[in-house]
Amino acid sequence: MKHLDYPVMAVDMDGTLLNSAKEVTPRQSAALARYRALGGKIIIATARSPRFSGVRAPAGFAYDGRVLCSGSLIYDGEALIEETLIPPATVEDVYRALRERGCRRFCYTSREGITHADFDSRTLWPYTPFIDMREDPAPCPALKLLIPLDSVVTAALVAAHCPPSLRLTVIDAGTLAQITPAQADKWRGIEILLRRWGFAAQDVLAFGDDRSDLSMLTAAGRGVAMGNGIPAVLEAADDRTASNDQDGIAVYLEKLGI
Repeated sequence: MKHLDYPVMAVDMDGTLLNSAKEVTPRQSAALARYRALGGKIIIATARSPRFSGVRAPAGFAYDGRVLCSGSLIYDGEALIEETLIPPATVEDVYRALRERGCRRFCYTSREGITHADFDSRTLWPYTPFIDMREDPAPCPALKLLIPLDSVVTAALVAAHCPPSLRLTVIDAGTLAQITPAQADKWRGIEILLRRWGFAAQDVLAFGDDRSDLSMLTAAGRGVAMGNGIPAVLEAADDRTASNDQDGIAVYLEKLGI
């Protein structure tokens, strides 16, 4: 059996594992299956909620752990081992502060993976269940806040009203502000799984494309940027591969003989 130099693989979803049609292609799925057959463990590290809504994958697509909502939820297999939520009062404080300054598109994801928004968020995420905050305004605990950016609602404005208990990351090519609990981070979640499984940082091969992937790409034993990655990711990674629409993860694993 082939020896794996990196027995743990951490992969982002959107822009990395998924192509532009939100699919895990047969080639990507087959490459991950070969990796697991050699004894490797796969961690899905994504900003998505547990629903994985809208994702299409071949039968048999599998993984060993999940770090979801950029670190707010951590799963070992199907077992939830850690959950970090934004309290309802904090959700309301941020919402009111931004609303008073011209924000007209604000939403958050509940622990059930439902989007609560003051606009029809299905125009941006058609695959995600939606509750209209204008009809049901009482906030509930949130995994993350999402604020589309524009000429009025800028990253600087959002940052000015993001309390120290929260972390702001600008994603999706600078078009979306994502706010998570300050302690929630993809790499922190990966580290928790590594300790449970008996591995170290140098054992990890990580793939990503956006700013929220930087922590895992720089801390892993080898961080690989997708060809479609933002400049900061391309610069920070140890290596790069083809784009998500060119099955970049499979391309890289095939070069490793997997």
